[in-house]
Amino acid sequence: MAEKKLLARVVGYYQHSFTEDQRGLDYLKNRGITNNQTLTDFGAGFVNGSLKKILPEDPAVIKTLKTLGILQCQRQRNLLQVRRLSDL
Repeated sequence: MAEKKLLARVVGYYQHSFTEDQRGLDYLKNRGITNNQTLTDFGAGFVNGSLKKILPEDPAVIKTLKTLGILQCQRQRNLLQVRRLSDL
């Protein structure tokens, strides 16, 4: 899978998570953001740690996400963790 296409899917997933996760909705409410169009206009997403649960068991996808900096391996726990896109 091409890197840009994969990254676009990840961003889309994070954007969807903002309005599907109560924590994301609470975050928006606490900041006075009530218009979902604002999220769309700015391409905002909510990283809630759920990406790793929906990833395919495809080593190429995992490797690409690590290369892009979306996933990182924590050696001490052997877990994949999602990095915030803003950290890239």
